[in-house]
Amino acid sequence: GSDSLGLATWQARTQVIAAALQAAGVQRGDRVGLLYGARDWIAYACSYTGVLAAGAVAVPLSTRSAPAELAYMLEHCDARALLYGSAAKPPDIPIKLSWGPEHISALPEATPAAGPRPGDPAQILYTSGTTGRPKGVVAAHANLTHGARLDPPLRALAHSQQFMHAFPLGPNAAPTMLFTPLTSPS
Repeated sequence: GSDSLGLATWQARTQVIAAALQAAGVQRGDRVGLLYGARDWIAYACSYTGVLAAGAVAVPLSTRSAPAELAYMLEHCDARALLYGSAAKPPDIPIKLSWGPEHISALPEATPAAGPRPGDPAQILYTSGTTGRPKGVVAAHANLTHGARLDPPLRALAHSQQFMHAFPLGPNAAPTMLFTPLTSPS
């Protein structure tokens, strides 16, 4: 599509989602499933960082997965909430909090409480399940940011005004690609 997302808008949407999750009872360490299709990249990016800012654990899921597989992963990780995009069909399982695009876009502005600590779990990525059922792999916030360059001339995109990528929204590529613009100079 032709949508774009500036860092200030991204930060504001992140804070709104984080505050709303906390207000809805999502606590540090709670698992939150993220089910977004390729056309919902911006919503995915904001939801992913909102979950992390709330101190919860992001569980990226693929819209290409079968409903039974999605249900298994959400139940396996004991997801407390599910955020999903316009093209996603959430599995039919009981989950305490399920927000679609219309709910997320209506969230009021707010400031969230304190976010995560470096050793807190940040995300659970599920394997493809080629040797059995998909397995959840946990990464802490410190794992995700290890090696990020903070010295402005050495940062990724140091000489760029825009960032674009063609990786699909799925368990590994999408979260990894989010950190490039987040560690770029503003």
